[in-house]
Amino acid sequence: ASARDDKTAAVTDEEAKKPARKSNIKYLTRQAPTDWTAEALIGRTVENSNGDNLGEINNVIINEKGNVVAAVIGVGGFLGIGEKNVAVPFDALDFRTLDPAERRADTRDEKAEQKRDAAEARFDSEHADMHIVLNTTKEDLEAAPEFVWLEEQGADRAQDERTVR
Repeated sequence: ASARDDKTAAVTDEEAKKPARKSNIKYLTRQAPTDWTAEALIGRTVENSNGDNLGEINNVIINEKGNVVAAVIGVGGFLGIGEKNVAVPFDALDFRTLDPAERRADTRDEKAEQKRDAAEARFDSEHADMHIVLNTTKEDLEAAPEFVWLEEQGADRAQDERTVR
């Protein structure tokens, strides 16, 4: 058994000395105009096609393959109190460019404040010309089932209980 252990140790040492294999990773070097960061999405207002405020995106759900599965929207309540999280399929969101006539003109003081807070405000201003629209009513969204986070789920929950229609 001792010779076998020595042979295994020798193979392990040889493998450790081999140079690392070159990866086939295709690195991204910049953000495309249609790419959103999670930080820029979280906190954005979601409205319906009538312009009614439905809530804010509180989080995004990403699966292990890197696909964005859902946007978690905080609905109801006031200033976060009494609010519930509702998850909607990400592809149900419609990203629309804001009509230039709808843009609010900033005052000189607001522009100065924006300059001072530029580093922190980058994610607030990212895609500032976009509306996030969900084709539903506030009442339907408030009546939707609440999203249950993994740590809130009981161990006996089945995987197939993920979607409620």
